[in-house]
Amino acid sequence: MMLALSELIPFGSFTLPANIHLWLSACSVLAGIVVMAAGVSAFGKSETTINPLKPEEATSLVVSSIYTRTRNPMYLGFLSILTGMALFLGSVLALCLLPFFVLYMNLFQIIPEEEALTKLFGDQYNNYCRDVRRWI
Repeated sequence: MMLALSELIPFGSFTLPANIHLWLSACSVLAGIVVMAAGVSAFGKSETTINPLKPEEATSLVVSSIYTRTRNPMYLGFLSILTGMALFLGSVLALCLLPFFVLYMNLFQIIPEEEALTKLFGDQYNNYCRDVRRWI
């Protein structure tokens, strides 16, 4: 969608001096990959499901590693990668899509996951949610 918007509606395109947007976009994508990999690795070490469509199959609550900073490092990583793509495209309209990604993920993925994890882990999960933010 970002590519389509930047191609079809070039209004709001931008460039930064000396190809800074290339460095910023590469750093954002790389940071996203690192954050996602840390989340996947922590799930692997805990031997619990990584399938976001079946949170009720979780066998343990992962609260270490990257999960001490964010409850959703994989979604945060996706957001960072999308931010890098929007910067690479140099499109204000692409950047404007990012809040919609966050809203969509909150409503249709994260909240249902949180409900399932609350049923599975009760107060342990509620305490974790109190101490660690959903995104950052």
